Amino acid sequence: MRPIFLSTFWSMLITTVLILPSCTAPKSVAVDCDAILISPIADQTVISGTRYYIPIAAISNTLDNIKFKVTEGFNFVDIAKTQRGRALLTIDPSSTDIGQHDIHIVVSNGEQDACISFSLQITDIAQIDNIIHCDPSQTSKGNGSLEKPYGSLSQLMASGYTPKDKELIILHNGNHGNVVLSGSGYIVTTKSNHKATLTSLLLQDAQDVHIKGLEIRPANDRGDHNQYLVLIDSTCTQINLSNNQVISTDDASQWTQEDWDKKASRGVKSRADQTIIENNLIQNIFHGIKTEGNNNLVQYNHVDRFGGDAIRNTGSSNTYQSNFLTNATVDDYYAEDGNHDDLFQSWTFDKPIDNITLSHNVMISCADTLMPQRAKIVQGLVCFDGFTTHWTVDQNLVVTDHPHGISLYGAENCTISENTVLKNPHDLYQYESDPWIMVNHHKDGRESTNNTIRNNTSSALNIVTKDATVSENTILDSTLTQKLINYDQWDFRIKK
Repeated sequence: MRPIFLSTFWSMLITTVLILPSCTAPKSVAVDCDAILISPIADQTVISGTRYYIPIAAISNTLDNIKFKVTEGFNFVDIAKTQRGRALLTIDPSSTDIGQHDIHIVVSNGEQDACISFSLQITDIAQIDNIIHCDPSQTSKGNGSLEKPYGSLSQLMASGYTPKDKELIILHNGNHGNVVLSGSGYIVTTKSNHKATLTSLLLQDAQDVHIKGLEIRPANDRGDHNQYLVLIDSTCTQINLSNNQVISTDDASQWTQEDWDKKASRGVKSRADQTIIENNLIQNIFHGIKTEGNNNLVQYNHVDRFGGDAIRNTGSSNTYQSNFLTNATVDDYYAEDGNHDDLFQSWTFDKPIDNITLSHNVMISCADTLMPQRAKIVQGLVCFDGFTTHWTVDQNLVVTDHPHGISLYGAENCTISENTVLKNPHDLYQYESDPWIMVNHHKDGRESTNNTIRNNTSSALNIVTKDATVSENTILDSTLTQKLINYDQWDFRIKK
């Protein structure tokens, strides 16, 4: 069950509607909305006069031909292609845009069209009584008004400023530095049609704080390999990090392996409980998202081009849903300080990792074959250091070359159902087996018990467990193209 902990005020004003979007296209566009694999987009609630980012991606063997179009032509929605098969939606609503809008996007690969839709609710900034502005170009002492803003956010917080309850802090163009936030009950966001950047963000002793529409990146595109760009301390609770860009650099295509080892920062780390991390683009980084606390929700994030793991977890009662994890980089598995890349990895130091939900995630080892420094050994959804107890792993898509598609070592009372686990259609690397779904005993020999593996589609099953219920699974051999609608073009629906 998803944790509920937002205050009533924020819930009414800005909480994202957390449901899968409809794929119904406008009546004038007759397309098969499932013909191309497109990243899911959640329904959104945004505030007029502020900025939000939403990543979107599509998968095809012809990524250069992928085009994205917002069919209704809303002037407050911009969609710009950023890499092969990827684009970024930028939402800049004004007071004239208040209300609900159904946003329809058509994606084309040159041969087929597909679609995705989401609802965008724009609320009135005038509902908020306490608003202050920060402008890093401000040289004289301001009072926080639009006409006389404070300086950078880092300067403001370092001065001892305490944000008021239900306050909206709006950042203007420019770099606001290394920011430390504390306090409770406020929002930090970017002014509409502006681009606000933080060099890093640390939250400590903070509660019910929302960070939206920012770009967080190291100065001069040169990060610290051991530093997280966003760190949420264990003294925090009810933090919402959403619709941001967390990146080491816009373009890592010229990076060598040494550059990745030195310049790629880590993305987001939360040690806190009751944190929401959603709708963020986390790109060109080492580890993407790490959660160490409990009762957290991580959803609709894109982790793309990562040198370590996309998502890592050591907490319990956490939910990961509708994330889009792609393109592991750096083939350093056998290096002295190397890393075996995982799309999702969890482990425990002592007591079991309990009550984890992984649902509707898309995990792809390599979508862009022209990406330099791509990783060779990329494992899927794995926990090799259990126990894992009461996990629900359902309706995920895992596409890789390595045998470990979904693998739990030391599992009790877990359910693995309705997942699709297949070999990457690019067929980049060969191993002893195509990707499997595995439940195995703990490394120390303790047995896995009472697990259910049901109604999955996979290249193989490898179940070594007592008291397992294994039923209605579809095992696809090498004749994948005969059983799926269009395996080579990433359409993994089974033919009827």
